[in-house]
Amino acid sequence: MTIMGRDTLRTYFQPAIESITEEEIAKYSQSTLLDREQLIKKLIQFKVRYAIFSHRWFGTGEPTYQDMSKGKVPDGPGYKKLKEFCKKAKEFGCDFVWSDTCCIDKTSSAELDEAIRSMFRWYRGSHICIAYLADSSSIADFEKEAWFKRGWTLQELLAPVKLKFYGKGWVPLSRAENDKGNGRDNRIMDAISTFTRIPISDLISFQPRTDRVREKMSWASTRRTTKVEDVAYSLIGIFDVSLMVAYGEGRRAFFRLLETIVQQSNGLDIFQWKGEPSPHNIALPSSPRCYPYRGDRGFALRPDRTGDQFFALTNIGLRIKLLIIPVSCQRTSGIESGGLDLASIIARGPKSIFKHETLEDVVVLADVPNPRGYNGVNWALGIIDYWHTLSDEKGRVAAETGITPYTAFLLYNHQLDLRWKKVRVDEIIEVRATQDLEKNLEVVYLK
Repeated sequence: MTIMGRDTLRTYFQPAIESITEEEIAKYSQSTLLDREQLIKKLIQFKVRYAIFSHRWFGTGEPTYQDMSKGKVPDGPGYKKLKEFCKKAKEFGCDFVWSDTCCIDKTSSAELDEAIRSMFRWYRGSHICIAYLADSSSIADFEKEAWFKRGWTLQELLAPVKLKFYGKGWVPLSRAENDKGNGRDNRIMDAISTFTRIPISDLISFQPRTDRVREKMSWASTRRTTKVEDVAYSLIGIFDVSLMVAYGEGRRAFFRLLETIVQQSNGLDIFQWKGEPSPHNIALPSSPRCYPYRGDRGFALRPDRTGDQFFALTNIGLRIKLLIIPVSCQRTSGIESGGLDLASIIARGPKSIFKHETLEDVVVLADVPNPRGYNGVNWALGIIDYWHTLSDEKGRVAAETGITPYTAFLLYNHQLDLRWKKVRVDEIIEVRATQDLEKNLEVVYLK
């Protein structure tokens, strides 16, 4: 094994690229819907073959760039793993391989920055991605497999067009050449979709975009990284955004990722989170763990929902138009909500559904202390994904067929303040319109 530089690779592959003819392009154009530029890229990718490695790092003993570039032959399980990967790559017709352990000079901040920002494209452009699941002997072991619990392996699962899984002892976990392309009877993808809750369509042909923020964040919510910044950096390619890499910034990296997504997307689902807010903007969460999986709820907002498509983060917080529902405060003493004696907003659990007679009578209870004292504080629910017929002439939430949920912020402002402020809550707030216009609002505090 020898580390190859880019100039050497360019010289090696240049004849194969130049051998592509107009006749070859015309031949393949008859059987594909790709335009000319996309087709040429596909032909180049077919001729410039390399295999890429996806694996969980061992604690020690992984071969480094310095080890390999100096001709040093490392010893230990990490090097043996690399050798097995290379053997499998040869079986797929690849003379070149890429592994994150030894193909990045991590002493160069510029090279590390480029590698992290290019990683998704490198996995997408590979001829084959070989994934080594060291803890699995069969598909039945996947739920306990550490590979599925790491942050970086999420994009390594989604990005490749061709992916082959090998288990303990480098035994193939299926008979298929491509575990993403095994037709309708794809037990591996079905199993992964079941416990990761990633749709089959995304597992097989994921497209990176700044949409479906809440759903994609939920995929990452159960995964962990060694460095706190990698929580954000491992998601750069999935959302197809550019983010400067700055190790040492800590949790600010995730805020910068969300800030970048907000600048490029108008999806309101980025606000469907719960738990600890970012220290840099209370309207945004502190980590992907604030986007837990919620089944069928909260992922796809209805197309007739409008809300504010022009929201923006500013130097004083989030600027967004909300449908404001006035809320009156009531002490929780004497009410079955844990015996709390606080001026509060939303109650916990199944006791949290309250209907109102008129808007002036809305009472919502919670385990949230009044931040500035009870007197002089106004409370409200700010509905995010409202639509143009949501409120009637009396300001009430319009009735709909069935019970349709709307996401809401819990807000307060003081008489001296000129803006509403978001109150931290530990669950997602939904407002539901009912068909009874006299009791037409339910506030639900969801887990």
